[in-house]
Amino acid sequence: MKRRMKIAAVIAPLAIWGGATLAQEQSVRPSLERLKEMIESTNPETHVSKVDHERLIVRRLDVVDDKGAIRMSLGRNEAIVDGIAYKRSIPFGGMLLYDDKGSERGGWGYSSANGGAVVFALDHPAQDATGLRVLPDGSVDFQMIAAPPLMREPALGNKLVPAIKTPQRLKLRLTPDGTPLIELSDKQSRPRIRLTVSEDGAGALEFLDADGKVVRSFAPEREALP
Repeated sequence: MKRRMKIAAVIAPLAIWGGATLAQEQSVRPSLERLKEMIESTNPETHVSKVDHERLIVRRLDVVDDKGAIRMSLGRNEAIVDGIAYKRSIPFGGMLLYDDKGSERGGWGYSSANGGAVVFALDHPAQDATGLRVLPDGSVDFQMIAAPPLMREPALGNKLVPAIKTPQRLKLRLTPDGTPLIELSDKQSRPRIRLTVSEDGAGALEFLDADGKVVRSFAPEREALP
């Protein structure tokens, strides 16, 4: 009897909490009045009856907002940071995205550097934040880079300084032979923890030293094999 009472004492608060969570989730729905305030048009243009041109050939195409700021660009190559155009470190062709001040905040496209790669990136205000690459050797990697401090250069009109080197702290990779890897790195961008699947299909957690050497490995499935 006492055991049942103890179990009930534990379950009851969970039930109350769960009910509250469900109620909160249901209450998230905006009211009809709020929906009407949010609506810009109930009949937006989603189709056209006739195209203006069968084919449009341009070297560059910019899309601007209602204040004239370029928010998207096709065919632009220079990197815009805080109102200054910088030479890009690699050749690039594709689409670039900009914030309301005109600074680059991401893009996707193709670069012919190092044999060619399809790339997708999202940026901090003055530096890369994430990068996804599909490489010609068949590998795919996704990186997450720490945000740099926002530094300004008085000699350039107190503009933000770009390309401040910061560590890559997380990397997901699929190697050319199909091996999956997740790496956590230290503040010097050195991988220190790696999650992977070995050639025999066993999951493994590896700890690496500063030189990249595996110093400890946990692979319970592999260790259980006779």
